[in-house]
Amino acid sequence: MKPIAICCLLLASFLVAGNGVGKENLPAGHLMHFDNLNKFGGGYSLDVFDDKKIHAALKKLLGKYLSQFKDNLSVSDGIAINTAGALETSGCAQHLCTIEDATLYMHASGEIYAAIHTDKKVLYFTTDAEYKAKPIDPIVRFMKAFPEAQLVLMSK
Repeated sequence: MKPIAICCLLLASFLVAGNGVGKENLPAGHLMHFDNLNKFGGGYSLDVFDDKKIHAALKKLLGKYLSQFKDNLSVSDGIAINTAGALETSGCAQHLCTIEDATLYMHASGEIYAAIHTDKKVLYFTTDAEYKAKPIDPIVRFMKAFPEAQLVLMSK
């Protein structure tokens, strides 16, 4: 085999195998990847819960707050996919806007940022270790709508 062919085969096998770490060998805290976020663009906020992978990730992140989060997204303007390919959506509970609200921001690479406005608090959840103590800009913008609300960091 010619050296160029061997080089191409090695490159192809690296691209297919990635870094050699199979999904079954990933550390417990490793982020899931969401390759299909674009399909939600223009859809309803609650559509994300129909995706089993996203639903499981949100359930793991939000725990006992999942149902409230879902309720608080029931009235919304829909889902936007920004230029970076991240999913953004916000909403409120039916007949309770400005009292019970939520927002979700997700990167295809697996980071999830979520917030629930309830009882004059903003409960902030994230899978991103770098931003567990400091919300990212989309969450900060959401919080500005509720200046009286106290930020509560929910991710450990």
